[in-house]
Amino acid sequence: MSNENNWLTGEEKKVIEKLKLEVVNAHSLAHVRFYKREIEQIVKHAKRRKEVLQSISHYSG
Repeated sequence: MSNENNWLTGEEKKVIEKLKLEVVNAHSLAHVRFYKREIEQIVKHAKRRKEVLQSISHYSG
């Protein structure tokens, strides 16, 4: 996930850390899966945002 950290904002990193704590304290497998999906979605959106910004800067630069 070190490469993914480059894509995340400070706020996203904080949210992911909180979600990781929730995974550790989860009461059921369903909760674990939910938190992991949330983390994956945040990372996915951050990666997509970075790709879009790189694409825009490539065309404007």
